[in-house]
Amino acid sequence: MFISSIIIAETKQVIQEGIAYIGNGITVEDAKNVAINDARQKALNSLGAFFESHKKVTDNRLTKDEISSITGAVMKSTELKSEKEIQGEMFVLKLTVKFDIDVNSFNKALEKYLADSESKMKWYR
Repeated sequence: MFISSIIIAETKQVIQEGIAYIGNGITVEDAKNVAINDARQKALNSLGAFFESHKKVTDNRLTKDEISSITGAVMKSTELKSEKEIQGEMFVLKLTVKFDIDVNSFNKALEKYLADSESKMKWYR
């Protein structure tokens, strides 16, 4: 017997601008990577992020204060526009990038993080 299933990925299209400053040994190629990463982070944050905070108090004193965040997804990126300009005394590279984000992969990553987080909390109790 052969069973087939079709999974349709839910995608969201996001357009973001990423910025990088060129100078002090940073090449245009390095700046392009920084700008793409900047745009990618903005795109993922627009999809959503999960924040978790842990505080530890010992003898009425805060001894640990930790904040974690997770965001991530499978995505395809397409560069739409690239501009170089001068701002003050700095050269700036601006990239406009379109991202097709797989929303299902974001949800799966979040579910895995929450499951891992819950198992870690059992160790703290």
